[in-house]
Amino acid sequence: MATWGLLAVEELSSQRRTRSLGLNRSVRQFNELAVPGLGGIWYAKQLVLPLLGIVVAEQARQQGQNVTNIQVANSIEAVGCLFAFLENKWQTDLRLRGNTKLAGVDDNLVFSRVKQPSFYVTQPMRMASVLALPALDLVDTDSARFNAFQCNESGKTLIQSAFRDYKPSNSSVTDYLVKWLNGGNLSKNSIITKAISPIIPLDKATLNLIKNSLIKGNDSNQQAKRRANALKLIERLDKHDEELTWIEKPKEIDSEHWHDLTTGAMFFTLQSKAFLLLDRIESHMGNNSEKTTFNLKTDSIEFLATSLKELREQASLFLNSQSHVAEANEFARICQQSDSIKLIKELVNLDGQVLRLVDEQIKPSSAFLGDIMVDEEAQIESAYPFPSNISYRMRNLYLLHLDLTERLDDWLSNNNVSDVDAEQ
Repeated sequence: MATWGLLAVEELSSQRRTRSLGLNRSVRQFNELAVPGLGGIWYAKQLVLPLLGIVVAEQARQQGQNVTNIQVANSIEAVGCLFAFLENKWQTDLRLRGNTKLAGVDDNLVFSRVKQPSFYVTQPMRMASVLALPALDLVDTDSARFNAFQCNESGKTLIQSAFRDYKPSNSSVTDYLVKWLNGGNLSKNSIITKAISPIIPLDKATLNLIKNSLIKGNDSNQQAKRRANALKLIERLDKHDEELTWIEKPKEIDSEHWHDLTTGAMFFTLQSKAFLLLDRIESHMGNNSEKTTFNLKTDSIEFLATSLKELREQASLFLNSQSHVAEANEFARICQQSDSIKLIKELVNLDGQVLRLVDEQIKPSSAFLGDIMVDEEAQIESAYPFPSNISYRMRNLYLLHLDLTERLDDWLSNNNVSDVDAEQ
C-alpha cells in the first residue's frame, strides 16, 4: 500500500469548493478509463427515472405537447423526491435531493408549475445519466445532449419492466404521466408516488436487465469489457469480504486496465497534494492577523517545505508511470520543478478561485476561507473495499452492485457516508 505514496488524504475541503486547477479534462479521462460509460450513476433507479422522462416526453410530443426531455425528466425527479421525503418524514437520503427547496411545497403539483427551474434544484440527479444512457444502449442519439436522446427498444423494455406492476388510475405509468403533463395533478400517497420515488427499489427482473446493459452496453468491445471486468472484481471482493490493494494486479483486470487504474490513482494523489499545498498557503494567510496577502519576495516559504517535497516526489512517481494523459503529464511537470517560487506561482495561477497571483503577491480570491483546518496526516476511513484515491467510479460501481443485489438500503443504513461522488 505504501507503493507510490498513495496513503494521502482522499478528499480535501478545497475539492468541495470551485478549485479545479484546470484538471477537469484529466479527471474525466482517468474516470472514463477506470469504468467506461458509467458517468455519475451509483444506484439503479438513477438510470430508470431519466429514461422514464424521455419516454413520457416522447409520448407527449406525439400528442402535440411542446415539452423537452429535460423538462419532463427533471419534473419527474422533483416530484419523486418530494413524495419520498414526505414518506420518510424528510430524513436525509443520498438518493434524494431538494429537501430545502421542496420543503413547504403545497398540493398544487401541476406540470406547468413543477417544470419551472425555480421549483427544484439546479443540478438534478438526471445530469449524472447523460453519459450512461447511450453507453448502456438504452437510448439512441447523435448528440451528447439529453434533449436529443430517443428511447430505443432496450430502453423501452427496461421501462416496461420497471413499472409493469404500477397501475395508477388503471393506466400505465407513462400514460398517467402524459395526462399529468396535459394539465392533471399528482396526488400524494398514491400509486404514482411509489412508482417514481428514487428510494423505492426496483424488482429483481428489472435489476437483471440493468446488469445486462451494464455488461454489454453500446460501447466498443474494450469499453464494455472494462465495465464487465470491474464488476467481476467487485463481485469477488464482495463475496469473499476482501479488499483490493495496489500491491498485485487482480485476476479480473487486464494489464492495460490495471495500468490506467494505478496511474489514475497516482494522478488523484498528486492532485490532492497540490490542493494540500494551496490549502496550507490559504490557512497561513488566514491566520495572519496583520494581513491576508502573502509576498513571495519577502515572506518565508519554509512552512511549505514538507508539502513541496511530497508534491515533487508524487509528481516524479506519476511521470515514471508513463501515463498517456497529456494534460496530467504537463501538470506533473509543473509540480516536479525545482524552483519553489515558480512552482507556487504556477499552482496559484491555475487556481484563481481560492487564491490569485498579483505580481509577486498571493491574494485571496472569491472562494477564500482562510480559517480552514489542514491535516497532512488525516485519513478518511473508507467504507469501500478499495485503496486510497482509486477512481470514484469504482466506488460508485460498488454501490450499484449492492443495489443490483438488493442490499443498498442496508449498506446506506450501516455506513456513515455523507456524500457520494457525482459526475455531472
